[in-house]
Amino acid sequence: LEQRRRWSLMRVRAWPRSLPRRQRLSRALSAVAGGPVAELLLPRVHTALSRDIGATPGQRLVVSVSGGCDSVALLHLLLALQPRWRLRLHVLHFNHGLRPESGDEEAFVHALAERHSLPVHVRRLPAGWRESQPGGIQERSREWRRAESLALLDELDAAGPPQFSSADADFADEPGAASLVALAHHADDQAETVLLKALRGCHLSNLRGMEWRAGRFVRPLLGVRKEELSAYLGALGEGWREDATNAEPTYKRNRIRLQLLPLLEELTGGGLLARLRAA
Repeated sequence: LEQRRRWSLMRVRAWPRSLPRRQRLSRALSAVAGGPVAELLLPRVHTALSRDIGATPGQRLVVSVSGGCDSVALLHLLLALQPRWRLRLHVLHFNHGLRPESGDEEAFVHALAERHSLPVHVRRLPAGWRESQPGGIQERSREWRRAESLALLDELDAAGPPQFSSADADFADEPGAASLVALAHHADDQAETVLLKALRGCHLSNLRGMEWRAGRFVRPLLGVRKEELSAYLGALGEGWREDATNAEPTYKRNRIRLQLLPLLEELTGGGLLARLRAA
């Protein structure tokens, strides 16, 4: 209860002092939906942005949104924090065109961005890409997404810093920070990454997970569990799109998620993630 009270006061203080306190309180409370789940998650994501990522008020964040639970929850959490951070949010969607559902997922993300009046950028794989080069599809897809993400950041930054409205005058004199890409990797993904490295024979000195910030890519959800993200969207009444291939034990990472992680969670009495963080 005390934690929730402190977070409510932080939300109130986030509004410009020129507003009457009652109006700041009303706007702060109305800006946050999701009930108790949001009150638990929002302070953690706020701390990740400030302490672990080093984001600055008014910064442009390009949110990579696939349409799945994790990225949709990330977008909604950043939207909830937008009044405090004055974030300039963009949505980036990658359509690989490798599954029949790809078109529906693109339309879903486009509609989600439009509903919140956010600029949306869609990148599609060129025809024949799958057969054009050797190598695994997953690794090549990651390289393509990374290259396209960085190219978009350069394009946005070249166009100039984000434009501030009169309501954001408090941040107009902030030094322009480079745009960042926000990824929706969470605590369960972190556990999968560590276990995958261990299974590949990674040296103990290199047995670490993903970083909160790696260059221009940031991960605000590394301290949040998958089940918390789905609960948050449920509290908001928001839907998402499921990638059916995530439930197929075809790739090693999927087998870790579907088979190994549940077993290790059972054997550690639910303390697997805490032990991996302490390792």
